Amino acid sequence: MFLTVACLSAHAGPIDDANALVKSASEMMTELGSMTPPPDAETINRVQQESLAKLNEARVLFENGGADSTDDAAVAYAYGDLLVRLGDIDLAAATLKNASELSPENADYALAYGTILVQLGPGHEAEATRALLAGVALAPDSAGAAIAHAQLAEVYRRTGLYMLALESSDLALAINPENSLAQFLKAVCLTRQGRFQEANTLMDTVATRAPTMAGDARGWLYDAVRDFERRNLWVANTAEEHAAYGKMLIRVNRLPNSADSLRHATRLDPNNVVVWNLLGSVYRQSNRMDEAREAFERS
Repeated sequence: MFLTVACLSAHAGPIDDANALVKSASEMMTELGSMTPPPDAETINRVQQESLAKLNEARVLFENGGADSTDDAAVAYAYGDLLVRLGDIDLAAATLKNASELSPENADYALAYGTILVQLGPGHEAEATRALLAGVALAPDSAGAAIAHAQLAEVYRRTGLYMLALESSDLALAINPENSLAQFLKAVCLTRQGRFQEANTLMDTVATRAPTMAGDARGWLYDAVRDFERRNLWVANTAEEHAAYGKMLIRVNRLPNSADSLRHATRLDPNNVVVWNLLGSVYRQSNRMDEAREAFERS
């Protein structure tokens, strides 16, 4: 995730030059993304490499300007943003921590620090939560607060605090209903509760807006379904609920179980064309061709 570079106070020499390079690299990537018609692969690769070269040059200038030990919060924040772009997450965390400590009243700095701690993974949850909550308290209705609530939902999910994860997802969506991470994490929490219709609706939206995230979601959803099953919860005995359960099982690649649930849904509602088609597709993917043909014929 790219962080927004703060407006910096005037700095002569390397810092100014570094900021100019970062701005130029950002403008190149923005122009690339807005090209009509879309550029070919060679153009994309060339622009990306030129942009990366500018960012690496900017990093050298930041370091020459003392950004790694600065007492200027804005400079530390800008340097941390650059490190995030370059993928140096550990050093970015240290730099953004410096920025947030130098200017504790700045919501952007706190939120940026908390977000990078979440990316660092297990072991940083407590500090990430403190930083994110501090940022939210400073700017509760901002776009950054929506991102922070979604990040908090991930921290809570990771630590098994599912009700808090669901609550944080809802808070994020109240500010920004299109936050794909919040939608996904809410779907995970709802799946764990067996609320498969709502979860599928959210995942359909995520698949449209953020297909890469939806593709990466299978493991988390798989675990959520297993949690639901291990707690011996029941799917309501309606065609809609069993169809939704079957669709979720398809998402996590449990096709034999999905076929069982979808078949039960057709017994409860023999005239549901959508479920018959879905069942036929599952049978076809499982190489059960006779049953697939039967399901499609019924539809």
